[in-house]
Amino acid sequence: MKIIPVLYLLGSLQGFFLAFALAGKTKKAGKFLIALLAISSGYFLYEYFVFERYLDSYPHLIGIYFPILFLVPSLLFLMVRFEVVPKSKLKQLDFLHLIPFLATLGIMIPYYLTSAEEKRRVLFAHTEAHSLYPFSAELSALLWILTFAYVIASLVIVRKSGTKKHAWLKNYCYLFLGLLVVFLISEFLILQGVYHHHTIQVNTAVTFSLLIHFVGYAALKETGFMRSRSDSLLSNELKGKLKTQLIRLLNEEKLYTDSALDSSKLCDVLETNNKYLSTVVNEEFDCSITSLINSYRIEEAKRMLVNSEYNHLNFLGIAMSVGFNNKNSFTRTFKRHTGTTPSSFRDSI
Repeated sequence: MKIIPVLYLLGSLQGFFLAFALAGKTKKAGKFLIALLAISSGYFLYEYFVFERYLDSYPHLIGIYFPILFLVPSLLFLMVRFEVVPKSKLKQLDFLHLIPFLATLGIMIPYYLTSAEEKRRVLFAHTEAHSLYPFSAELSALLWILTFAYVIASLVIVRKSGTKKHAWLKNYCYLFLGLLVVFLISEFLILQGVYHHHTIQVNTAVTFSLLIHFVGYAALKETGFMRSRSDSLLSNELKGKLKTQLIRLLNEEKLYTDSALDSSKLCDVLETNNKYLSTVVNEEFDCSITSLINSYRIEEAKRMLVNSEYNHLNFLGIAMSVGFNNKNSFTRTFKRHTGTTPSSFRDSI
């Protein structure tokens, strides 16, 4: 079925194109997304080589891409984390995400050192390529488990943010999760002999292509590569004016102490629209409007926690003084911004 390699080749080309288009995105989340797109596109290209039987001529390509797939779940998770919490930093513990990739690579090194003649001999014996890998079944199962775990963890982060700005990320995670379910069902149907593996692979190729289209173009739209013409009306002069007014409202008038403050109310005070305000905040502060407001609230809370003048206030009192409606929301946001709880912060001081 010639349509299968064509779909994989198109999926690879569009993925590389989107990765190239996003190359100007400097935020950490953008870099992880570019890596994710590049790996996914490379996977399509590898599958194209498989279907066109290029592995017959280049047997050393067999299995070369398998360890790299173990980077996809962690890259997805890190992309989501840095998009939702732009100010978070890459920590030493984050490098632990590389362990599955490095472990798989180490396991497969003896196989990679096998001679081309031996690989070609087994391949010509009509053995499935994946069956040549050591511990292929166990490693594949591990990849499934890791992917499900990372996607669920990513969904938790996005849902906790509670901002409409990250709705596309939540949809992407759901699509990714749905794709994993499709893979599992397809593998089960193939094992049961219900469908031929070619039919399943066509559906898989189409689904993967749509997924890459979605995440790439959604990211382009979020990062300003696909702005509408009306966005050009927001001149640098107007951006500077809105930024100055916004800083004054937050620093001098402490508008953030109003628990009812949201993007809509802030737009009313600034006499602008949400589109313009979101653009200014995203470009000038590298975060969402909600994150900016909460960052001011947390800084004010930190000042109150270390000031003996406010020792008579409990944590709920401080939370409500800086604009939070309840203690749980305050504690959760405080830990997200500082990495510690209000009580631990006060004790450390």
